[in-house]
Amino acid sequence: MLNRVAITDALRFWEIGRIGYNLALAGLAAIVIGVTGVQWRDWIAHGPLLVVCAVVANILYCAAYPIDLFVQASDFGAAWRRWRWALWLTGTLFAAMLALLTLAALVLGAFTD
Repeated sequence: MLNRVAITDALRFWEIGRIGYNLALAGLAAIVIGVTGVQWRDWIAHGPLLVVCAVVANILYCAAYPIDLFVQASDFGAAWRRWRWALWLTGTLFAAMLALLTLAALVLGAFTD
């Protein structure tokens, strides 16, 4: 059953995890920006697109909440709480892959003359 304890547990886990998620994506972006040799002013010109991508990434991060609450309410709740970090890691790696593809598209497409 969905209750206050399960909701609090989900919020605590996923919101703490969001810090690592955002740091991973920001770190990846900083590495790509640093190694491409593209001038900062060129990246700043694409700032609005990068902000939209960051917002979309955080909205997609919220998809974990219903999954977490559903499984917590099942008979597998105790085991799930021990293993949900695997969902976090998988989602973070998937988001990093999408971010890398997006940044590569910007570098290869928008910054070539």
